[in-house]
Amino acid sequence: MKLFPCLFFILVTAFPAGLLHGQADNARINLNKPLRIEIPVKSDNETYRIIPCGRAGLVLFFKSIENAGEGKIKWIFSWYDNTLTPVWTKYVAIPDNMEYKSYSFESETVAFLFSLVGKDKESNYNFQVIRLNIKTSKFTGNFGKIPDNFEISRFILRDQTVFFGLNSKNSFAAVHLMNLGTGHSNTISLNKEFNTTLIGLTIDTSNSGIIAVIKKRLSKSQSECELLTTDTTGKLTQETTISTISPERELNNIQLYHYSTSGFMVFGTYRNTRSKSTSKTSTGIESTGFFTTRIENGLQKDVNFCNFLDMKNSYSLLSPKESIALKRKAMKGNPGLTEYSMDLSLLMHAPVYRNGQFILLSESYSPQYHTENITDFDFYGRPFTTSYSVFDGYRYTNGIITGFDGEGKLLWDNNMEIRNLISFELKPRVIDYLSGQDDILSYLSEGRIGSKVIHQNEIVEKLDFTPLEMVSDDDKLLSETKASMVFWYDTYFLCLGYQEIKNISQEGNGKRIVFYFNKIRIE
Repeated sequence: MKLFPCLFFILVTAFPAGLLHGQADNARINLNKPLRIEIPVKSDNETYRIIPCGRAGLVLFFKSIENAGEGKIKWIFSWYDNTLTPVWTKYVAIPDNMEYKSYSFESETVAFLFSLVGKDKESNYNFQVIRLNIKTSKFTGNFGKIPDNFEISRFILRDQTVFFGLNSKNSFAAVHLMNLGTGHSNTISLNKEFNTTLIGLTIDTSNSGIIAVIKKRLSKSQSECELLTTDTTGKLTQETTISTISPERELNNIQLYHYSTSGFMVFGTYRNTRSKSTSKTSTGIESTGFFTTRIENGLQKDVNFCNFLDMKNSYSLLSPKESIALKRKAMKGNPGLTEYSMDLSLLMHAPVYRNGQFILLSESYSPQYHTENITDFDFYGRPFTTSYSVFDGYRYTNGIITGFDGEGKLLWDNNMEIRNLISFELKPRVIDYLSGQDDILSYLSEGRIGSKVIHQNEIVEKLDFTPLEMVSDDDKLLSETKASMVFWYDTYFLCLGYQEIKNISQEGNGKRIVFYFNKIRIE
């Protein structure tokens, strides 16, 4: 009989600790309670963000309402060590017409990207990069300008250089470089001959190279993807078309794994333009299945396609109604199942390589709407009703994990249902943690961690939920928004978001709204 390890969420405890100046000084961590920080807020529209920085700690920052003079406003930055003990708080003056865009963390430096809101062609700059050295606790900053009519889609820090992936509507993609030491910058155009979109960007520090994946729009109904490598001057060193062999297959997403100087594993999703959908509704960018290929020295090898319906656990991704309809089609002697598709919209994680396999984690989602009706009256006083759709956000439905061999062939697959998770921001929500030989898939929703333990195709432990403990036993969670669970270091993770909490032991209504973050450990 095979024994499998159990799943535990260990909520670490700490001695009481207050928050620093610029935050709520009445928040506390109680002895023998979860290691948790709460910051009182008025609503979930506030701008608190957290960046985990490995074992060293984390940085919390937000936009204050304090004026710093000369058209600037104070952004407050606070550092916490890995016991969630506050160490310092500082502010950085940022132009008030700039908003936080993205970050990149490398070694001992966190780079924060702020970009100009709106268009101001007269300005000498349209972005600012703020760097925090987590060892010295010092901030430095650089202003710069990307070409007009471009939008930043990627932001990467490597050594003293930042790289911006740029896209422009109905134009070509580009990469903008800026040396933070000298201030020198240049822009590299990626294939000016076609309307292109940058869908992947990696920096090869060993060769000082830029690795980009672009999608070329050849016509209204046809596109193809290319893998490009250039040096930092823009000289093209490799150009490879990622072929799907058949014009009926179009690539949607691309993720790269750079395993050698000239070797890449390419993972993506494809859409069969002639597939018969199991669903009559169209939601998001939908795909028919997974696509893998290998590129060596600019040559494409080992092209593989896997329809979602060919996966062993595919039927658990379908609703009961869709599953019955598909089985009926098969029983009637219709052509093979691979002609049909679930048409999933997937958010793909970066692939990882372990134990001789490539592991790819994806999350399926669909836009969710509700209908609202307004009754009005015409000129003659007769009532009439107008209906319109309101976007509620993206509903996450499943976490899908797949294992591939060195040639990109599917070895196994499994999935986990995601319940009651809707977000306006489309970003990864599911965590894959390797415990021994088993994968623990987890996500945070409604103040609970949903988890499922699998071993490749096998289910070790079914989906189960562990509630996050509060500061007080009398605290009751009323609602939660913008919640997420992110990896921190070793076996530790952070759960964070906004919560409305009611405490029946307090005077008045006992309600409070907080931005919180918990440190948890998975075993």
